[in-house]
Amino acid sequence: MLHLFDHLSNRKVVLYYFLFSLTMLFLASSCTKEELVDPNATAAPQEELGEAQFPAGFNFSTYNDVTLDFSDAQMGIYRLYGIYNNHRELIGTARAEGGRLLHQMTIPLHYTALEAERYTRTQMDVVRFNLDGGVRTFSHDYNVYRKGQTVAPANPTNVLYAVNSQKDFFTIDLNDFSTNDLPDLVAGTIACAVDTVADKVYYHNKPNMYVYDIATATHSVSNVNPNPFNSDYPRMEYDHNSGHLFISNGTTVHEVDPISGNTVKTYSISGIVNNANGGDLAFPPNGKRYLACFSGLYELTFPTSGNVITASRLSAENMPYQLTSLGYDRNSFLYACTNEGNSKLLKMDPADGSFQIVKTFPMTINDLGSVVSNGNSICSGDQDNDGICDELDDHPTDPEVAFDEFTPSELGFGSMAFEDMWPGEGDYDFNDLVVGYRYVQMRNAANELVRLEAKFVVRAVGASYSNGFGFQLAIDPALIASVTGGNHSRGLTGRDAKGLEIGQSIPTIIVFESAFDVIPHSGGAYINTDPNYPVSVGDTLNIVIQFTEPIADLSITPENGFIFVDGQRGHEIHMADGTPSSLADLQLFGMQDDNSNPAQGRYYRDANNVPWALDVAHTFRYPQEKVRIDQAYNHFVQWGMASGEQYKDWYKDNSGYRNENLLILQ
Repeated sequence: MLHLFDHLSNRKVVLYYFLFSLTMLFLASSCTKEELVDPNATAAPQEELGEAQFPAGFNFSTYNDVTLDFSDAQMGIYRLYGIYNNHRELIGTARAEGGRLLHQMTIPLHYTALEAERYTRTQMDVVRFNLDGGVRTFSHDYNVYRKGQTVAPANPTNVLYAVNSQKDFFTIDLNDFSTNDLPDLVAGTIACAVDTVADKVYYHNKPNMYVYDIATATHSVSNVNPNPFNSDYPRMEYDHNSGHLFISNGTTVHEVDPISGNTVKTYSISGIVNNANGGDLAFPPNGKRYLACFSGLYELTFPTSGNVITASRLSAENMPYQLTSLGYDRNSFLYACTNEGNSKLLKMDPADGSFQIVKTFPMTINDLGSVVSNGNSICSGDQDNDGICDELDDHPTDPEVAFDEFTPSELGFGSMAFEDMWPGEGDYDFNDLVVGYRYVQMRNAANELVRLEAKFVVRAVGASYSNGFGFQLAIDPALIASVTGGNHSRGLTGRDAKGLEIGQSIPTIIVFESAFDVIPHSGGAYINTDPNYPVSVGDTLNIVIQFTEPIADLSITPENGFIFVDGQRGHEIHMADGTPSSLADLQLFGMQDDNSNPAQGRYYRDANNVPWALDVAHTFRYPQEKVRIDQAYNHFVQWGMASGEQYKDWYKDNSGYRNENLLILQ
């Protein structure tokens, strides 16, 4: 990521009396909040916010800048993953050029490793790099690396089998989400599973188990009778290690031999919260075991002895949809369908249950079964003739774009959280404005940046101020052809023909002029900061930045995000040491609790170096109203005091990390 170094030139700021009076009047009329209450956090840190003196050089970043330097004469294509708790999150694709991949990336701080999955047309190699010891450049010579898996070229299979209670039966191609109808089911069902070795699809309707032979396209009655539940059940999966079916309802799981029909073992599930109904099981080839139900996504740990399965919740809260099914693809991403007349297909990140809707179908889908090929590096065509085969091209029909790079990840969202009382001290619940984001750098076959897409959604407005939001790009404005998207309904900002804000020395994009225009108010004093009121869902704003020419291999993402307060364009609030824009009111620095020193490049910090804004590389479960961040997150202060070298994942849902009764989880 490029950084801004164009700090303000030294000049004497003369503060006239009438300007001072106007400023103080403005501050006095702002949204004052109640006095802090002590919510008695269950595990308070040794030092509290307000007492701790944070290191002056720490910028509270939750990201790392890394460089990949690979020697590769075969010009392989790389799928790049961040690793956390043995879960993989796709963060981008790149290609070696001229015998070398030299690539810069900005990645979340909490990753413990990077994994580079290199594809050629006949081989797939995987190398893992541990993120420890402060190393930020990772080198590897693929010219002498010979540990890859060799595969024969073939047409890859990556489909889901879909069923419902109306006897509909079809496949979903996970390359483009197209469907292919199959012979109707003998009986409607809410549970199916696929044996990809014997090419059979099992499905159930009380009292019978049926089987569909994929090769002959015929249905028959299976031997799995009598039904262990003596009723319908929503969850079923085939385990290719044991050759058994696992069927479940509620907190009971039966392991059944599909050949004999005998129940081999019965388990109970411990750890499901809120609601154990509905949903499905998925056992992808990576050895993980998952369960989705109406209360979210879980990872299952089967016992080495005994019969109690432990369910560990991955999603931080109930899903906004009732899930009826669960499947997977060959990258071990999960797919689930929603329980409605026009079922939505969700692509889910198994790390934390985050998702995006990839397709809406004109019928109900009650269950999914998965079929993936064993091939890892298979190319069948190149529709857009850009030199990247369709299976490895993120945009197989767009000749200008081949690869995507994500911040923070393909399915994850980052979060910018602001306190809007600057230069006065806030209550540090960091919920006055919370904006979720995901950036996609879209690159051509030579790894050059041709387009940048940024998604923003307002999560919370814990203030009465009408705050706007924008960001900057540290590049030559001549490289920007156009900027589209955003909400500018109040006429508070001016834009040029490209869509950039007028009067700025650095390209500046205003995403919205008032948060109240992009998220509805559903009750309570504020929006989504009080769990006693309904949840409001903000609009997703898509900012698309088109460049005049391909930009060489640099990691360029929106940076220096900021808000401007209550319609006052000059009243900007940035991250710690974020450089104010050309339109910022410089007279606010040094007032009240602000301890900025523009001559030293020090901005938006108080005397203890506490900032007024945070950028979290994750979906931030922000504190409830009037709850200070260190009361909700037990290791926030320790992370900051250690300049980010301890508790790098302080915002994650780990045991003892956070006090969920003090957070907004939905």
